[in-house]
Amino acid sequence: MTGIIVELLLSWLLLYFVAKTDLRALGWQPVGKRAIQFTAGLLVMGVLCALLQLWNGRLQHISWEVNKGLSSSSIAAGVWWNLKAVLFEELIFRGAILYILIQKAGWKNAVWISAVAFGIYHWFSFNLWHNPVQMALVFLITGLAGWVWAYAFVRTRSMALATGMHLGWNYVGICVFSSGTLGNQLLIPVKGSDYSALTGLPSLLNYLLPNVLIAFIGYLIVCLLSDKRKKYSIE
Repeated sequence: MTGIIVELLLSWLLLYFVAKTDLRALGWQPVGKRAIQFTAGLLVMGVLCALLQLWNGRLQHISWEVNKGLSSSSIAAGVWWNLKAVLFEELIFRGAILYILIQKAGWKNAVWISAVAFGIYHWFSFNLWHNPVQMALVFLITGLAGWVWAYAFVRTRSMALATGMHLGWNYVGICVFSSGTLGNQLLIPVKGSDYSALTGLPSLLNYLLPNVLIAFIGYLIVCLLSDKRKKYSIE
């Protein structure tokens, strides 16, 4: 939480001294409209993540077992952990810096810079330096997601939609399907007797194609929930 407070302070300083504005530039008002965008992004990406997890489970003959030992405190801790992690990343990549980049470099350049930075960031967060192939794949997929979420900021002039999409994706993957660093959460994967991990080209295609499709759906959601009357700029 301390890191987020520091980020907010630094964001305010950047916005005040460079852009001559304040934290309202990050677009949390009007609250009702932003709540709708946040919730829509959360639900859509949560459902898409769940469908992808179920699809991968079906391909590899993995079933899911409810974690009966999961406590309410563990659920709350998972929600809090994901919320902090998402806010930390959003404030870096879709916050004050992106706002200023849009002003200084134009929205197209700003979105691409944000996307590339987001992809590179995941080399560090996933510790992938030993595997160039994984580095390329993760850069492509996370960079694509970063592009869509930065575009969401441009189209809505707010962090709300991108934050909801990011949180929906992360929370369902990590805290529902136990696919992250928190270990076993709500659903525990159980490998069947005919379990078969995908390898080679099938594994590559199964990683790339669904994620590209999901990014495209995210793009459509952004277009649907944005104000088409506004120019793609921050004035």
